[in-house]
Amino acid sequence: MLFHLIKKDFLLAKRYVVIMLFVSAAIPLFILWRAPVFTGLISFLSTVIFTELILYQYVSLAEAKYPEVDALLCAAPYTRSSIVEAKYAFFLVVFIICFIVYSVLAFFIPQIGKLDLRTVLSVFLFCAIPYGVYMPFQFKYGYEKTKFAFILIIMLVSFGIPLIYNANISVDISAFSNMAAIAQYILLITAAVLVLGISMMISINIYMKKEL
Repeated sequence: MLFHLIKKDFLLAKRYVVIMLFVSAAIPLFILWRAPVFTGLISFLSTVIFTELILYQYVSLAEAKYPEVDALLCAAPYTRSSIVEAKYAFFLVVFIICFIVYSVLAFFIPQIGKLDLRTVLSVFLFCAIPYGVYMPFQFKYGYEKTKFAFILIIMLVSFGIPLIYNANISVDISAFSNMAAIAQYILLITAAVLVLGISMMISINIYMKKEL
């Protein structure tokens, strides 16, 4: 059931999926060219955030044009909870695609910075936080009222990361760094699952009460 709902989202954004695949490959190349100091974690983080949010915005825009689709889906053998769960599964699928694209690039262009498991899980958590915060608002207020939050997130990513780096702001993560590698992996994935899980439960609760 989730497969068909995820497929539906990709079909809604099919005009942009190929474009975003090129964009997800272009971002790390552009960063390597213009700001090689940001290769690796920052480059992958920027790639995932841009790809995730822009693709989801295309899906939301398409759904906003046809508001009756949600009612039709609920009338079909799809529960409201499964519709919400599909949006979070969509996030996971796009993340995996970004990882594959980035890994292929890093294989052929090592200067981009290869990804280790801790980097991948860290980026997954960093991206899960804005997505997890954004989704309940999207379900509650709809695309039109929340689309400006999307623009704000993009601006924060575009200008915030360079500003933080140039300001030489340091964060003490020695306690985390001193943990065993397996403990770091468990902590990162647990935090990401908690963020997305809590967000999904809130979104389901909102969507169950929403009039379609």
